[in-house]
Amino acid sequence: MIDILIIIDNPLREHLNLNLLKKIFTHKGLSSRIVSKHLFEYAIYKYKPQSVIVPRVTGGFSKIFDLSKKIKFHIYLLPCEHGAGEKARIISFLTGAENRNNYDLSNFRNYKNILKFFVPSEPYKKICIDSGLFSEDQINLAFSKINKSLQKDGIFIVDMNTEHNFFSTFYHNFYLKIESILIYLFSKILNKKIGLIFDENFGYNYKKKEIIDIAIKNNFKLLSINSIGKNEINRSFIFRKLSKNNKFIEKVLWKIFKLIPYHNIYKFKKL
Repeated sequence: MIDILIIIDNPLREHLNLNLLKKIFTHKGLSSRIVSKHLFEYAIYKYKPQSVIVPRVTGGFSKIFDLSKKIKFHIYLLPCEHGAGEKARIISFLTGAENRNNYDLSNFRNYKNILKFFVPSEPYKKICIDSGLFSEDQINLAFSKINKSLQKDGIFIVDMNTEHNFFSTFYHNFYLKIESILIYLFSKILNKKIGLIFDENFGYNYKKKEIIDIAIKNNFKLLSINSIGKNEINRSFIFRKLSKNNKFIEKVLWKIFKLIPYHNIYKFKKL
């Protein structure tokens, strides 16, 4: 038995990202395996995962819903295509090309069994909700299902992004960009081939109060919230190098970066 099974749709396109995701799981003490889409049904029976991350839910992947009922695992959707933010392409991805212009919502009721859908952006999320295929209340359904699966006093740990504050806005929108430009210019001086890409897509972020209110509504009590600053430190080349080579600087940076509430771990107890 493993914690998480990650299904890969296109190895040439997704190999790097999914292997980075696997390393994050390993760092958190979770066991995981990456398997081809051609072998996912066999892998589910073999590894009996607690959670399965799927790249799509149409075509042959639609059997994931029956498998989850039979073997009892959670389904997470990490879309392998973003459709360039175009509504027609996103709907086609979610329903299948043959249904994109005329789909019956009753045929997609299984989508409610997706515990979490990692949308690439806020516009993408809006299209998903407007389509009727997904609900704004999806996270509430997830909390409800987890509550039913836990015994009294059971612990539920939620690892989620949250809203920006002044510090995080400055760090993401100003400092990291300036650092990237300086490193890029310096690489030109040294004749090093380094690309320059700004990725401002952080997906959808829930506010702390929203998460806590949803938890309370589903009979959970908040025990603690821990802000994880190390992830943000590692996004900076300079800070990453400084913290790696000096333990004192690492401790100082950890304390400073706890002011960035962008990545939090919530610990709840079922009442």
